[in-house]
Amino acid sequence: MEKLKYVKFEKMSLKDNPEFNERLKIKLDKNSISLAGEFYVLAQLYLRGFVANLTLGKQKEVDILVLYPETGRQTKLQVKTTVKSKPVRKVRGESGEKFEWIMNKKHEDMKKNLYYCVLLIEDEKKLPKFFIVPSKEVAKYVKREHKIYLQMRKIKFSSNMRKFRVKVEGSNYKDNWQILK
Repeated sequence: MEKLKYVKFEKMSLKDNPEFNERLKIKLDKNSISLAGEFYVLAQLYLRGFVANLTLGKQKEVDILVLYPETGRQTKLQVKTTVKSKPVRKVRGESGEKFEWIMNKKHEDMKKNLYYCVLLIEDEKKLPKFFIVPSKEVAKYVKREHKIYLQMRKIKFSSNMRKFRVKVEGSNYKDNWQILK
């Protein structure tokens, strides 16, 4: 029988660990970022008394099915995540720090009982900033902004890409979990 060997561990900072430093350099792919966002949202929902289930698949229209047991209300969440994004300071005369998420033409359509949870992960050691927005508001914003964008362009070419922006401070959508109850 082999003798067990004891290893003495020295106190070492993670920053001194070359393996840890290499992991910091790895750029996360879109799928990993999306999944991280969905799990952050799931955790927040459960901590607030909701019952929630993640949907699976690549071509899904809904990321999380949500039930609030006290009222029996069922809603759907589409999660959009951005990581360490630089804020947009000024958009057509509006002041204040905003963050943006890439959307698509399909987000111009309002869906019943659908909400968007857009979140900003600034630092992996801190909770993200969560913004819960009704699909009606997202659709209205995305349509309006795309129309303005097309009017400002000299070449009239329309792509499917859209942008959704949220003001960080003073936003009615920040931590707006009660809208799902």
